Amino acid sequence: MKVELANVELPSWGWLDNEVLANVDYKQKNFFELGKVVKAYDANDGRFLFKQKLEFDQVERPSFLDNGDETEVVNDTYLRPHPFRKVFLAVSDLSVKIFDSRTGELLQTVVEPLIKIDSKGKIKRTHGYTVESADWSKDGNTLYVFSANRTSVSLWRLIED
Repeated sequence: MKVELANVELPSWGWLDNEVLANVDYKQKNFFELGKVVKAYDANDGRFLFKQKLEFDQVERPSFLDNGDETEVVNDTYLRPHPFRKVFLAVSDLSVKIFDSRTGELLQTVVEPLIKIDSKGKIKRTHGYTVESADWSKDGNTLYVFSANRTSVSLWRLIED
């Protein structure tokens, strides 16, 4: 055994890399904060490394069953660790971002929502979702992104450090 972490809450998500454990915390509207957050811990000693907010949106819709409202998730984020490097993807319906798995620093936004600026200078999305899915290739050398309209795939080569 390399190390045993005593009195450490087990992560709800898993590994970001071979040294970092992740916990994904979700808070609904009725809590103080709406959203989804990844918290990272050093697997060797249990030390807290970082907290990073993830894209997450939900809306209240009328429920026809009980005359109340029900919550529907309209944008969620999932994590995709790189197979060999110390980075991970945060993929939502609107964007694809690469983060450092040791610090939580945003390294690159690969895809972001398409926007337009109206005559009053307000920024608005041009249409709904941008991303269907994204992940690393098995060899870890390529990132692929499928568009939400399912008509294109973009391939991104990773640049060596």
